Amino acid sequence: MLYAKPGQKDIEGIWKNAPPANSQFYKFLDAIADRVVVDEAWKKYRGEMGVLGADLTTKVYYKKWNDVEVIFHVAPLMDEEQHRRLCGNDLGTSIFSFFHSLCRGLMFPYIVF
Repeated sequence: MLYAKPGQKDIEGIWKNAPPANSQFYKFLDAIADRVVVDEAWKKYRGEMGVLGADLTTKVYYKKWNDVEVIFHVAPLMDEEQHRRLCGNDLGTSIFSFFHSLCRGLMFPYIVF
């Protein structure tokens, strides 16, 4: 899950964004999942989190939906190594923009639902 600032179109910059803690981005994530720490005690699906280094302290968003467990890799909560190792292997990437029209012109294909 990525966060796009208003008017931002550079995908490299979007990967590095850090939205404010009280932003609509985190309100959206709180509405669709629970924020958890995947540490050694975590017994549910990990999404490859909690296995080494910073993974053991990184907070992630988790949801069990229709017996399917989902871990949201949230780029603003991760370091560069986690971006490479985890997000680089994800099946899909969502970009949050409070105004979806601001994402027009991004330099890769996307779908707005």
